[in-house]
Formats: sequence, C-alpha cells, structure tokens
Amino acid sequence: MTAKKEKILQTALELFSEKGFSATTTKEIASKSGAAEGLLFYYFKDKNGLLKELTRQFSFVESIKEEMQNIQELDPKEALFKFGHLYLDFLSRNKHFLSFIWSPEMTQNREVSREVASLMSSMTNQAAALLKNAINLEVDDQRMAAAASMLLSSLMAYGLLGDRIKESAMAECDQFIKIITDIILKGLS
Repeated sequence: MTAKKEKILQTALELFSEKGFSATTTKEIASKSGAAEGLLFYYFKDKNGLLKELTRQFSFVESIKEEMQNIQELDPKEALFKFGHLYLDFLSRNKHFLSFIWSPEMTQNREVSREVASLMSSMTNQAAALLKNAINLEVDDQRMAAAASMLLSSLMAYGLLGDRIKESAMAECDQFIKIITDIILKGLS
C-alpha cells in the first residue's frame, strides 16, 4: 500500500471517529491527509469504498493473515494462546476503529454490517479450527462455532474492559487466556 493511500485511510478513520461517517466529507479527508480529492476517488471510488477498505484493513482477520500459517504450526494449545494474544493486541491497537465500526451510525449501515459479519465469521472459523486441533475430538460444527464465539467474545470483553480496570488486571492477560481456553476446551471435551 502506498504511503498516500495509508495516510488517507488513517485520516478518514480519525475524522469518521470524531465527526461520524455522514458528517465527514471527502474534501475534508483529502485536505487533512494532504492528498488531492481526486486521488481519494482514484484509490477508493467514493466515500463508501473508503469505508469498505477501512473495514477490511482494520480487521483482525487481515492483521493476522500472515501469522496464521505460523500459528497453525505450533502446539495446538500454544496456537490458541498465541491467537488470544494477537487478538488482545489487535483490540488494544484499534480501539478508535472499534468504537467507530460499532457506533450506532455504522451498525445501521447494511453494507458495513455485511462486511463485519463476514469478518466475524472468518474469525470464528479461525478460532474453531484452532480449538478443533487442540481437542482432537469430533465435535459438531454448531457446538464448535459456539465455543469459538465464546472464546472471541470473552477475549473482546477482557480487552475492551482493560481501559476501565486497573493496569495490574491487564498484566494478568496470560493467565486469563490460559484459563478461558482451558474452560472452553474442557467444555468441548
């Protein structure tokens, strides 16, 4: 990705988070990013295209695409632990994006909701595959998907609450990841 395109994306995210998607103009994004408005249209076609690209770029699935191969080669429990850490790190780094994408305006946007649902499905499938490797038993797909969703939602709640609880509690994330994965694996067994 070019530096200009990255700057446009970062600026758009900043403005969308501050003002909302509807209230932000492409002219403002271009001006604040130091790019010509035409370049924004060249890269993203329109503001909705920019929004869709933001949703993809700041997704957990995209952020770990390269690492998933390495994760799958680890011991199954280590793989779950690494996955959990990557997810918590992602949540910590992308709080502005998460606030924006889960804002009332964005949850009512059907296109964004479809994209988020697709990304969440991919995340659930990745977590389910790691759980399946760790228990090495036959478990029906519906139960495995529920377990993967429980893992992801528990990690998300823990990660997002980090700002509201003491730092010492967040320092215990290794222990939390181990406990939650053990509970889910025992439940699947």
